[in-house]
Amino acid sequence: YALEVAYDPKTDVLTGTATISALATQNLSSFNLDFDGLTVRSIRVDGQPADWSRDGDELTVTPRRGIGDGNTFTTVVRYDGVPETLPDGSGFFHTDDGALVLGQPHVADTWFPVNDHPIDKASYMIAITVPQGLEAISNGVLESERTRHGLTTWTWNAVEPMASYLAMMAIGEFDVDAYSADGLRFWDA
Repeated sequence: YALEVAYDPKTDVLTGTATISALATQNLSSFNLDFDGLTVRSIRVDGQPADWSRDGDELTVTPRRGIGDGNTFTTVVRYDGVPETLPDGSGFFHTDDGALVLGQPHVADTWFPVNDHPIDKASYMIAITVPQGLEAISNGVLESERTRHGLTTWTWNAVEPMASYLAMMAIGEFDVDAYSADGLRFWDA
C-alpha cells in the first residue's frame, strides 16, 4: 500500500489516494476492498478507469479487463470525507489539534481502502500532509519531512509486512526528538 493522505483539523476532512499493488491468486473479473464511510471519487486499475459499487463497507471494483491468475496489478483509489469513530470506540478519533487512528481488528478501512483482514499482511508507505506546525506520525521509518506553501508532508515507510489494523496515524502537536528503526535509535539534531 502506498497511501497519500491530507488532513485538515479545522474541517476534519481527510483526502486520500491509495495505490494498491497486488498479485492475483485466481482469475478476477472483479475484486473487493473494505472501505467504510468516505466518498470514492475515482478508481483506476492498471491506469484504466474502473467501475465500482458499494454495499455497506464492501467496495467492489470491476476493471475494464479481467485480471489473470498470477498477474500483478495496481489499483488507485481517490477519496475524501470526514472519517467517523466506530460505534465500539475504535478507529478514527478527531482531537483538538489533529487526529489519531488506531484499534483492531477492522479499523484501517475507516481511513483507506484495504483488504482489511489480519492474514493479508502487506508493506506500507504512508505520506501524510498536514498544516505546517503539526507533526504526522505513522508506522515504519521516517523517510522525509517536507514543508511547502504552509503544509508539511511526513513520509513513513514500513517495509516489513503487517496486518492492516496495525497501520496507524497520529496528527498533532508532538515534539519529535527521537525514534527507533531497525534496533537503532535516531536523535533529531
